[in-house]
Amino acid sequence: MTSADTTAAPKLARIRPMTFSWSGLAPQLDGFKILHLSDVHIGAFVGLEHLGGLLEDAARHKPDLVLVTGDLADDLGRLPDALGMIAGLKAPHGAWASIGNHEYYQGIDRVKRAHARSDVPLLMEDSALLRVRGAGLFLAGADDPVNLRRDSDDFLKGTVQASLRRRPEGAFTVLMSHRPRGFVEAARQGVELTLSGHTHGGQVGRAGRSLFDHKDNFFWGHYRRGQSQLYTSSGVGHWLPVRLGCPTEAPLITLRAA
Repeated sequence: MTSADTTAAPKLARIRPMTFSWSGLAPQLDGFKILHLSDVHIGAFVGLEHLGGLLEDAARHKPDLVLVTGDLADDLGRLPDALGMIAGLKAPHGAWASIGNHEYYQGIDRVKRAHARSDVPLLMEDSALLRVRGAGLFLAGADDPVNLRRDSDDFLKGTVQASLRRRPEGAFTVLMSHRPRGFVEAARQGVELTLSGHTHGGQVGRAGRSLFDHKDNFFWGHYRRGQSQLYTSSGVGHWLPVRLGCPTEAPLITLRAA
C-alpha cells in the first residue's frame, strides 16, 4: 500500500484509464471511450468543486460517452448544477444516468424532475440506441431494489430483463446497474459490458481488490463471464472520507477488438 492509496480527507478522484476487449467488436466501436462516474455523493464530503476538477481532468481524455451509475448527489439542491457540469463535458454521444439507492433515499420524484430538465437522461428500466459511425450501441439502465432484501436477486433479474426488452439484434450492449449483482443476469443475457458501483469497494482494498471481495459479490474491479464483462467502480465519493488501498476513481474504459 502506498500513500497514494490512503485517503483521509476529500480529494479529487483520479481518472483511471483501462481497456476491455471483445472478439467480434464492430470496427466502428474500436477505440470508443466511456467515462464511468458512480457514487459521487455530492454533499457532506464531496462538493461541486471536486466534480468540476474531475471533469476538467476527464476533458483531456475526450470521452465519447459519459455514464453515471447512481448515487450522484445526496444534497439534491446541488443536483441540477452537477447534471449541468456533466452535460457540459459535451461528450459526442452524450451523458446518461441510471438510478441508485440514494436517489430513492433523497427523493426519487425530485431526482426525476431534475434529470428531465437536464441534458442527462435518466434510464430506469429504459434504454436508448446510439449510433456510432453506423454501428449500434444499445444503452440500458436498471432500477434499484433500494434496500437489501431476501428477494433482491429476483428483483435484479427482473429489472435487468426489463431494461433489455428493446435490445436489437447485433447491437453492442452496455448496461448500467448500480448493484453489481445485476451482472449475474446480464451475463445470462449476453450483455457485453455492465457498469456498476454502490459498494465503494468497501473503501478498504489490497492489490486492486476489495478486502470484502468474495465469490459473486463483485465488490470492486473487472470481472468476466464468457464474453460478458463487468466493472464495479470504487466510486468518486465516500460514505466516510477514509479509504485504505481502495482509492476513489472514475474509470475511463476504452473498447477494443480482441
